[in-house]
Amino acid sequence: MVGYKVFENNNNFSVGPRANLDYSYYRGTGTDNRTHSVQPISYSLGLFARYKVLSNFFAHVEVEQENRESIAVVSNGFTNVFIIGTDGKPLTQRDPRQNMYLGAGYTSGGIFAYEILVLYNALEPSNSLNLPFDIRFGFTYKF
Repeated sequence: MVGYKVFENNNNFSVGPRANLDYSYYRGTGTDNRTHSVQPISYSLGLFARYKVLSNFFAHVEVEQENRESIAVVSNGFTNVFIIGTDGKPLTQRDPRQNMYLGAGYTSGGIFAYEILVLYNALEPSNSLNLPFDIRFGFTYKF
């Protein structure tokens, strides 16, 4: 995230871009009963706006275009196994989607600080297995 203080006389309102890159590593059994590893990579780009309600607490809103890579799995009764394609590798799929996060956060303040945010994804599909909540922790410089 890179933030810009909008008003010169009032440092409470900030806007800026946000980029995210997620790398995961999974190892498990495939439908061919062999062990496989999969490394899906997901990424997103978005814009955020933030308003400091009190000196250390802020409201946060964010819109994001996400491109998530998911692994195709099937349940064998007790665990999930990777679905193996004709090339002998686990199948993955890309799911482009939009997210809109609403929430609040706390910052420790100062030149070097930490922050924690609790966000709710208002656009999470109702049939999704993902929770609509996102908890983030980060470090800031002059923000």
